Amino acid sequence: MKSTKIQYNSSYRPSLLIISAMAICSIFTMQICPIEIKAQNVKSGYFFEKIPGRNLMNPAFSNDFNYIGLPGLTSIDFKANTNGISADKLFFPHGNEVVTLLHPSVSADKVADLKENNRIGVGLNHTVAGFGIRHKNDSYTSFSISHKTESNTFLPKSLFELAKKLETNTYNLAGSRTNSYSYIDLVVGHSRKINENLRIGANLHALGGLSHVNMQYDRLYAELQDNLWRVYANGTVNSSFLGLENRSTVGSNIEDYFKGWTDQTVNFKGFTGYGFAADFGVEWRPYKSAKLSFAANNLGIISWSGSKSAKGEVATIFVFSGFQFDTDNGDSFDDQIDSLKKDLKTLYNMKRVAGGESMTTKLAPEFLLGFEQEIANGKISFGALLSSKIYKDLADISLMLSSNFKPCSWFYSGLNFSIPANEGIAVGGIIGFSPKGFNFYIAADYIPFEYSKQMIPIKASSLNFRTGISITFGHLKKK
Repeated sequence: MKSTKIQYNSSYRPSLLIISAMAICSIFTMQICPIEIKAQNVKSGYFFEKIPGRNLMNPAFSNDFNYIGLPGLTSIDFKANTNGISADKLFFPHGNEVVTLLHPSVSADKVADLKENNRIGVGLNHTVAGFGIRHKNDSYTSFSISHKTESNTFLPKSLFELAKKLETNTYNLAGSRTNSYSYIDLVVGHSRKINENLRIGANLHALGGLSHVNMQYDRLYAELQDNLWRVYANGTVNSSFLGLENRSTVGSNIEDYFKGWTDQTVNFKGFTGYGFAADFGVEWRPYKSAKLSFAANNLGIISWSGSKSAKGEVATIFVFSGFQFDTDNGDSFDDQIDSLKKDLKTLYNMKRVAGGESMTTKLAPEFLLGFEQEIANGKISFGALLSSKIYKDLADISLMLSSNFKPCSWFYSGLNFSIPANEGIAVGGIIGFSPKGFNFYIAADYIPFEYSKQMIPIKASSLNFRTGISITFGHLKKK
């Protein structure tokens, strides 16, 4: 048998070492940090110079052209995710229909497939307008205005067990909560070339709060006995909305509480909260065909005004010992059901208390470490991106391995594989067109491949996509 000697270019050895180190770091961090999967914003365009507004991923990045984002379509970034709960654990086929887990046709054993605490979240980052200007000294300045919103609901498994089984037991439902926020993000960015191998940049954010809602139960559990049901509930809700003042009175119930936000005309008196944030980035070429980059993003806070907020509380014990009929007074079964519904309402019927609470929301900082190795004169490259987003007591960590194709000046595409913790491997990609005067792209990190007849992605627990359209001009001529 002939032996074959493989010619190996030593210039690629550092790239293998760097990618291997990043993989080891990601696995180690996943082991030592408590993890809850929350789909991050789309990263599939990280290694493409022709993505307008790419400085929002790394402030050191720039474009080789000027651009003006198409108003309303500059960039749309959407995400929907759970903490590992795929749709096929919540929705089930029933004939020609799709029913939920709580449908009588679904076995109660299916509840065991849920996590102890289940999170369902959605988010939108909509860049309404933006532009970027390339200067003669190869520095770059950018501006954008975006609307960002995110909502997360947490439901413990015990809540589904109670609703599905109704067996004699004690159910701890604490941890049931929902939180959402919405704000305007005004960003000014600048990157500068230090020398042929080094580039740095920074973004400054001015934040204006539009709304926030934080509703949670600190104590909520149910005792089900043969002849007695008892439920204990303690919870709070704190919320504010742009241009509105809550007109409900102290002591009013939750229906009046939320009606107090909506049954009136808008009277703009400033944002409900104000904040600031900063991003920092660096890009370095260790050798001609490679790029090493690092970014620290979302370093900031939003402070929500207590004077523009309203707070509600509930603290109650509900006891049900069976139906009692007084036939002499004409009681009927329907009357008893109505009475039960009224009593159950006390569990969530939070009462308005005086004033709201000022609160400060710390943005989730994000750290990115990227490496790209170019071949074929830069028409093909391979990249690795380690990302970590730090929440209050959780870390969202993933490693993306990307193959990038840039065959000509007007077309680019890529395919990537992400390894988020406890999620297996996710497939993503990007395709873009950039003839002179125009740029369009669409990208996704989590592409579902299996759908129900109703087009529900039944195996996916996360999905996201990003798209944008911009007008480009002043293209830099290739040397």
